Amino acid sequence: MIRNSSNRILLSGVPVDPVTPEELADTLVAWSDQARPRNEPPKHISYVNAHVHNLARANNALRSTLRNTSLCYADGASVVWACRRFGANIPPRLTAADFLPNVLRSLTEADRRVFFLAGAPNIANRAIASLQESVPNFSPAGIHHGYFAEDESSQVVAEINAARPDVLIVGMGTPRQELWVDAYRDTLQVPVVWTVGALLDYFAGTEKRCPRWMGDNGLEWLYRLMMHPRRMASRYLIGNPQFVAAMLRGKLEHVA
Repeated sequence: MIRNSSNRILLSGVPVDPVTPEELADTLVAWSDQARPRNEPPKHISYVNAHVHNLARANNALRSTLRNTSLCYADGASVVWACRRFGANIPPRLTAADFLPNVLRSLTEADRRVFFLAGAPNIANRAIASLQESVPNFSPAGIHHGYFAEDESSQVVAEINAARPDVLIVGMGTPRQELWVDAYRDTLQVPVVWTVGALLDYFAGTEKRCPRWMGDNGLEWLYRLMMHPRRMASRYLIGNPQFVAAMLRGKLEHVA
């Protein structure tokens, strides 16, 4: 089933599209159709969790970019909780680390070309080597790290366009990745862009996944806090209460 924004909801002004992993894979394949004119701006698929929601409430440019995405799925249990608190019918959270191999398998079977713009130097190469163990027929159309200077962006875009990918996977962290895609959407000659944050770090082995029981019970934030207490303290010990407080006084709207 192909998902569009007809079921989109706004959670205190930030979009959430109810979608399952299977629907996301089907949508990526459909939107990356090679027959689609490449002079059209790309479809943009992104995600929202409590951290992204906090950033979007404080950053008008990020909030506007997310509202202009073609699909924005719930990446965190907190967002699912908030949507359901307001009575929205939404599937469990989507954790791309769980289903990226299946997505790449679907794209490979559909003969789609995927370019990775993500991570520190060599992270994407290591992640792809790991992914090819479960998707042996997958071969990327191109790879570029995400640690480039802003004045190098035009050169990076030219490299992507020369590779003629059908899907561009961008992992540079929020809000940089979303704002970068928005800034270059008119020059990127690719049908679909999918922003994924630090997703490739998990497959490269530089970031460990939390135990499934913690993820299934909304405790991935606690695991990440234990793994990186200094780096994640502000995001979770301050950011999570801010998100909850915002949801207690927030609202949910259905987009017509």
